[in-house]
Amino acid sequence: MADSLSITIRRQLRRYLQGGQSLREFVRWLAPRLESLDRDRDADDLAHEAYLRIAEYTNGDWTEDELRAFFRPLVTTYVATWPSNAVTIQTGTSSAVSLTTQFPSTLVVERSPLVEAS
Repeated sequence: MADSLSITIRRQLRRYLQGGQSLREFVRWLAPRLESLDRDRDADDLAHEAYLRIAEYTNGDWTEDELRAFFRPLVTTYVATWPSNAVTIQTGTSSAVSLTTQFPSTLVVERSPLVEAS
């Protein structure tokens, strides 16, 4: 199964946060994708929120540390969906776990940091 665009965006954000690419490289990667996001609501919201924060940073509203602090939760958020009794849990990384079992109506998932705070 191909990764969704929102997972790919989170993966690129994680690379930036871990020092694998500069902010400029991330923006160059993100900018051409902004126009083609309307089919993926999660990716659209994520990309535009990231781009807005970057614009605020370049305007002097945020320090780069503040910008990084904003981005950290975006790469550690879990999304859980389940039709009937099959559960899929995805993170901002490429990991995905599928379980087939009975769950209560509310599923609590604990988070573990994917990016160390600097």
